[in-house]
Amino acid sequence: MTTASNINTMQDIMRLLDENPEWVGELRARLLSKELLETPDRLAKLTERTDALAAQVEALTRRTEALAAQVEALTRRTEALAAQVEALTRRTEALAAQVEALTRRTEAFMQKTEAFMAETNQRFEAIDARFNRIDASMKRIVDDLGILKGGHALSAAIRNAFLIASTMRLSWQRTLNAQEKFNLTGHVAIADIPPNELNSFIAADLIIEAKDAKGQVCYIAAEVSFTVNGRDTSRAIRNAELITRFTGHPARATVVGIRCDDRVSDAIANGEAYWYRLTDEQMQVE
Repeated sequence: MTTASNINTMQDIMRLLDENPEWVGELRARLLSKELLETPDRLAKLTERTDALAAQVEALTRRTEALAAQVEALTRRTEALAAQVEALTRRTEALAAQVEALTRRTEAFMQKTEAFMAETNQRFEAIDARFNRIDASMKRIVDDLGILKGGHALSAAIRNAFLIASTMRLSWQRTLNAQEKFNLTGHVAIADIPPNELNSFIAADLIIEAKDAKGQVCYIAAEVSFTVNGRDTSRAIRNAELITRFTGHPARATVVGIRCDDRVSDAIANGEAYWYRLTDEQMQVE
């Protein structure tokens, strides 16, 4: 056993400690303070905390890097979206400019159209006025022609009164003038005859005195028109009845003209009136 007399150097102390390891703890307790003795445990715990903190820092770093990547991706998406918004804004502005230009063109076109329509309406109104004047002139011309044609037909009928009588198997004696027609009324009372009918009789187109095959006096009450209608037929029949009343002699209702309408056909067919058609030759002015 090593004694104190054998310990002369530090190597001797170290050898004793190697030989007696249990002395190391006692020596350490003697030589070191409590704090120093607890330092290894503290260092171990600190190391553990440091390692945990490092792990947390590493995890935080990874999360930060992931967040940075997300931020970068979001930034790129935001920039792309901003670029799209800017492009859309430019397109919208361009479209707005086109719409504004189109609006101006449309307004200009509408103004021109309205001016054109107003001018056109004025022209149509002027044309309508001209047509109205033309229609009025044509109506006057037609009326005048009707009078001329009627007068021309009446002249032709008077000139050919003997032929009218001849076609009815009668012999013409004379054509009565207005005075002679009025004189026919002198032998009978005429108070019951309406004035308009009496005036119409005196103004009759053609009254012919004739004789039949037996030499008996008879009359022809003729109404003349370029185109004979139902009114002409009614007047002729009424005048023939008045002649018979005035004179006591038979009278035949006759209508004379170039043509007749359908309303005359029934009266002619049932023998109430006789139809004499003027020929083109008879209508010629001598």
